[in-house]
Amino acid sequence: MAPVLKLAHMANSPADLFVAVCLGFFFGLVLETGGLANCRKIAGVFYLYDVTVVKVMFSAILTAMLLLYASSALGILDISMLYLPDTFIISYILAGIILGVGMVIGGY
Repeated sequence: MAPVLKLAHMANSPADLFVAVCLGFFFGLVLETGGLANCRKIAGVFYLYDVTVVKVMFSAILTAMLLLYASSALGILDISMLYLPDTFIISYILAGIILGVGMVIGGY
């Protein structure tokens, strides 16, 4: 959050943590209220008969991307200050397969 909150001189403060916890709580609340945490709905993605979760997550990613670039264009956020972790494709694919199989078994 440092690139966003550096303008308010609040980086690495308890307020920073409070904002992150509040955003996470409300994001989870919206997902739960929308029924996206239902195991049948998640398993439906893997059985290819319910793509609601995919549509919601895709729109969330697209919205975040557009807001990041818009805030960069307006000078609110310096994208060069964002930390991008290394990508380990094989590990991510393997973990996704294991998690996906577990979710399908759990939803079954």
